[in-house]
Amino acid sequence: MFNIKYPWKYEWKHRNLAFIFLSTAIAVYMLTTPEIAGLIGHSGKLGYLGALVAGFFFSSLFTTPISMAVLAILGKSLDPLWIAAIGAFGAMTADYIIFQFVRRSIDNLKEEILELKFFIERHNPVHTNPNPALVHKLKMYLTPVLAGLIIASPLPDEIAIGMLGAAHYEKKKVLVFAFVANFLGILAIAHIGRYLL
Repeated sequence: MFNIKYPWKYEWKHRNLAFIFLSTAIAVYMLTTPEIAGLIGHSGKLGYLGALVAGFFFSSLFTTPISMAVLAILGKSLDPLWIAAIGAFGAMTADYIIFQFVRRSIDNLKEEILELKFFIERHNPVHTNPNPALVHKLKMYLTPVLAGLIIASPLPDEIAIGMLGAAHYEKKKVLVFAFVANFLGILAIAHIGRYLL
């Protein structure tokens, strides 16, 4: 589990899985502890500020479970539509930050990707010539559908934002798309909290 490089330094190989597990455990504890759920649920107007913060952290894989727990608890006492709108704004802000980072990373990796593509084409014994128009249509229709499902789900938004960035979607379109997808995902969580918790 630990890879010792120096007498004073080690590398924790499974830290990402550990953080996800810890975040999930905290979320379960929050949902099953009446005192914590009650404190969050009876936070009044401050709960909408909580929805904004929870929405921001809804975009990250490591904090999604805790964010979902907070949003579900808030859904018991506050209007799910307002929770979804405010939470989606927070999530959209986080997605915008991710998009800016991903776009720079994609620009830096373009040459390497092209080199890899040419290498595969040169060493591929079977040369296929796909229809460019068909490939373009598939990208145009499948990319936003898959990205929307990922953004609305607990899966990390980095994947979806990376897909949209690689497909060269405009910044405004990405922001609108991220808001709508996050709105639907958070609205579903708030309704689950209202009717099932």
